[in-house]
Amino acid sequence: MNALGSANYYTHHVVCSNARDAGFLHTVGVTATSADISNAKYIMFIGRSYGDGIRPSSVQALASAKDNGAKIVIVDPRLNNTGNLATEWLAIRPGTDLALVLAMSHVLIKENLHDRQFIKNYTIGFEEYAKELKKYTPEWAEKITGLPADAITRIAIDMGKAKPKALIEQSWRGAFGCNYENSTETGRAVAMFNALLGNYQQKGGSIFGGKPSLGKLDKAKHPSPKEPELSKAGSKEFPIAYPTNGVATIVAKEALEGKMKAAIYYHSNAALGYGNPKVMKEALSKMDLVVAIDVQMSETAQLAHYVLPEVSYIERDEVIEGLSGKVPGIALRQQMVDKVHPETKPIHEIYTELAKACGVGQYFNFTLDELNETMLAPTGITYKQLREKGTIMFPNEEITLGEMPKLKTPSGKIEFYSETYKEAGFKPIVEWIEPKVSPADDSFRLITGKQAIHSHTQTANIPILMQITKDYDLERIWINPVRAKALGIKDGDMVELKSSEATSKIRVKVTERIHPEAIFVPSHYGITSKDLKTGYGIGFGYMEHVPFDFEKWSGSGNIHEVIVKVRKVNG
Repeated sequence: MNALGSANYYTHHVVCSNARDAGFLHTVGVTATSADISNAKYIMFIGRSYGDGIRPSSVQALASAKDNGAKIVIVDPRLNNTGNLATEWLAIRPGTDLALVLAMSHVLIKENLHDRQFIKNYTIGFEEYAKELKKYTPEWAEKITGLPADAITRIAIDMGKAKPKALIEQSWRGAFGCNYENSTETGRAVAMFNALLGNYQQKGGSIFGGKPSLGKLDKAKHPSPKEPELSKAGSKEFPIAYPTNGVATIVAKEALEGKMKAAIYYHSNAALGYGNPKVMKEALSKMDLVVAIDVQMSETAQLAHYVLPEVSYIERDEVIEGLSGKVPGIALRQQMVDKVHPETKPIHEIYTELAKACGVGQYFNFTLDELNETMLAPTGITYKQLREKGTIMFPNEEITLGEMPKLKTPSGKIEFYSETYKEAGFKPIVEWIEPKVSPADDSFRLITGKQAIHSHTQTANIPILMQITKDYDLERIWINPVRAKALGIKDGDMVELKSSEATSKIRVKVTERIHPEAIFVPSHYGITSKDLKTGYGIGFGYMEHVPFDFEKWSGSGNIHEVIVKVRKVNG
């Protein structure tokens, strides 16, 4: 990442990201593919909801597929807002997505619906994987997932017949299980299922997108600092984690152990979203220096030694963003309003001034405009043109479907058998892994997810959005009517929800849109910073109930490995 290219995402559940990334990275050589949704004939979503996201183009593509007759299957313990476009909802038992994908893969091979030619040309280790899959029958998966064996068989056969215009959508961050002890393996199995369909680089399939060719700063004029001599934190503990992003959860763990002494958090509310807030508070208190760069006084900012106030995204220019996909392009987010608060600064100025104060200003001897001009140079587009257009696509650089690129795996191919996993001490072939915990008859698994009106906890303090929450009681937990009746709970009742980590009181939404074994709570609430007056005290924070625990492959937080009990209380 260059000096000005830091991420502009305010992530509440960063702890989800590595699981899917690691599974994809060591199977197909990238952290994720994209999908040619509008041309697909059969689309399965696992734990992913376009209808609850923030990308209208994704919904438009899915609507086009629907209009063209595509079948759309949602696999989710909760009937999410993509259900309006779905043809089928599989209310799967939470934490068992991996079993479903293994069983569907079994069916593809048994029914000879896998793409033999694609597998021969572009993969390695198929025979070993096929041998492992023999035991994962639909009947076996039915007992684990709660889904009928005949439905698993039917869907797998239909997807096989629709190939290569059939796919399991690539998901976002940790949505494959988000996040269980088996989530990394689920992401890996999904990448392999798409390979069995032979849908990579095919119309209506999974796509390795093209990237625009952008320029780089002249190293003679703008030298880069030397790479750190120390290994990146978490690289030894989690050897197959996505190396570029690192393992965010390791910071708190090492702080508690006295190894991590300082941290800078940029638009990342770690104290509320990276792990159990009590543990995170203790971890941050043990560090010698904690700096928060933010636009609001988040829980992390409250615990920081220094808060560096940044401008909001509409008060600043940014680094050019390269857009990957079937047709690559570039985009530029630009300042739309004058700076509101005089003491705030855009992030590139903050980093540059910090570098100068630390005695390494020579590595930041360029401006934002100079960087953007350099990046634009190979494209033939002027800075003025990009400012006028905002987004420019490069149709002449559209990827050629049907042509598989050499992948960045060790073999250059899709790997059903991974030597990388083996060298790291893990099984080279995907196998069934149980969730770490499971509910009993008198308890539930606590799960979370997004609502379309909020972007995690970043938007909880915006009055107009929080008013929508209040008008529609969106902060309530969801409970299945069968379980609610057994507990004497009615819609709107106040209940006590108790886990191993916390006890919360909240009102209930009784709905058939949730699996009987699960309690759903939206991820946007539970603000404890009193400076965020609009969001403060609305609902409860999901992460309060999550044990400080990570899965062994990628270091992702096991945020759905939470068991709770619910009882009715007086409001």
